[in-house]
Amino acid sequence: MSRRAFLLQLEPGAAGEFVLRHQTAWAELTLALREHGVSVYSLFHEPGSNHLFGYVEVASDEAWRAVQEAPVYRRWGRFLSDLVVPDAGGGAGAKPLREVFHLD
Repeated sequence: MSRRAFLLQLEPGAAGEFVLRHQTAWAELTLALREHGVSVYSLFHEPGSNHLFGYVEVASDEAWRAVQEAPVYRRWGRFLSDLVVPDAGGGAGAKPLREVFHLD
């Protein structure tokens, strides 16, 4: 099992639309996540900073790379791109976090 965590920064005023789009997430997206071994995928919003914290549990590091390459996952990223502050290279701006403690 591979656990992944990341931070994203939402554009000002984008939180409501971000929540709405995730409440109506595409069935093909959730199916692809499951098919690639994702068992847990959670997003949390911190209103004060407009940061998003993401947490994912997936079968393996290879499975996570496959998720990120899946066409539907890439389309979903483009669908959300107007809501997320991009990184310096124009990407989604997801900053991976290093796990420092875990209790199972």
